[in-house]
Amino acid sequence: MVNVMREPETFSPAPRSENILEYVLNEDSTLETLRSGLTNTAQVGQGPALPLTTGRTKSRVLFISTDVNLLAPQTELLEKLASLNAVFEEIHIAVIECAGKPRFLTDKIADRVFVYGATASHWWQMLTVAEELMKKQLEFTDGFRPDIIVALDPFEAGYIGLKLSEKYQRPFQVHLLEDIFSESFLYSRPHAKMLLRLSRHVLKQTESICVTSQSIKEKVKKNFAHLKEPLLLPRYYNIKAILSETREQTVKPAKLARFKFIALFVGTLNHDSTLFRAIDASRTILRSPAIALVVIGDGPMKKEFQNRANIFGINEQLIFEPASVDVISYMRSANLLVCTDVTPESEEIVIKAAAVGLPILAARTDLRNDVFTDEENAFLCDKDDTIEFSQKLSKFLNNNGTRVQFAHNARTTIKDRLHEDPEVFKVAYRDAIESALSLAPLKAS
Repeated sequence: MVNVMREPETFSPAPRSENILEYVLNEDSTLETLRSGLTNTAQVGQGPALPLTTGRTKSRVLFISTDVNLLAPQTELLEKLASLNAVFEEIHIAVIECAGKPRFLTDKIADRVFVYGATASHWWQMLTVAEELMKKQLEFTDGFRPDIIVALDPFEAGYIGLKLSEKYQRPFQVHLLEDIFSESFLYSRPHAKMLLRLSRHVLKQTESICVTSQSIKEKVKKNFAHLKEPLLLPRYYNIKAILSETREQTVKPAKLARFKFIALFVGTLNHDSTLFRAIDASRTILRSPAIALVVIGDGPMKKEFQNRANIFGINEQLIFEPASVDVISYMRSANLLVCTDVTPESEEIVIKAAAVGLPILAARTDLRNDVFTDEENAFLCDKDDTIEFSQKLSKFLNNNGTRVQFAHNARTTIKDRLHEDPEVFKVAYRDAIESALSLAPLKAS
């Protein structure tokens, strides 16, 4: 990817009389009613519902974001969006940010994938900057090029996308990539209350919303009754690659041969690690010489965790292995994965374990709540509840039927709920976006 952080030309937006802040804070502000729907209705799996006069079978999509990371190469979200060029005719990604120095950026990062960046001196100028960018890059004699506008957050990007959809009479969709309804969101970024006020305004005027988890979906439905059914964005994990990580036949490491039951913890042993909770929850059962907790990972807190095991008198049952070992081989040798972490790294570990067929005892996250059902194919616990972890660990250990059930269901669940075929994933993602085509575009104000 070309370095788009260069500054090929300056960009200075013209002043605008509309005050976004005043507009958003006015509870009586409403958009005009939706006009009649499109002639064609998009159907899942059948491609875009484009006007027949276009002569095209693939749609063009514009993503709006304020995340400057999308201007850097090898960003996970950027790579995912760029990969959708297999199912869209064109992909345009516009990043509008607040920065002291005005600039305008444009780059082609892949076949039919274009990234644009523009800056505003103040946040209330961001819409003006976006409109100037659209006029310069995406307005042609035959009209506005994109067929669908997608905002990657419900805040400034959502407001910009909403206004552009009005102006250009294009279907509009918002993607909720984080839980804005959680209490922790209020402490996650500056001006969170103002952002929530802005998001409520945007979501009240939006008909098409995609979310990343079932829990966010239910919260959206509860808070915005006008929405019929928010769509879940598909997830992709390369399960075949995960399973191929073990190239040789799995043999239980010799040091584990004396144990009849092996619980496994995998994670980085830093100050954010919750291994202490896994140790506390398992210390009672680790008094048995036939049971072990194997910890795979390195980090600055490793010595402290080893000292904790010594204090509890379970150092013989707590076995530390470096992160360099074959994790999949250990997963195939273990009886249970204990995952008390809720980090992105831990999500991949849980997916790997399930793909291998290793039963799981894990802290709840949006992903795990979506994929697993507590006490049916995994044990899920409140992330701060050590007693619940301990109780469910003992229940799993003492109930052979549960052990067999979880071992049988874990891999099946992953294969059913997560996309492992990248082409199927792309089609599912396209269908979620193109569902906006079945809704009426907003009338220009």
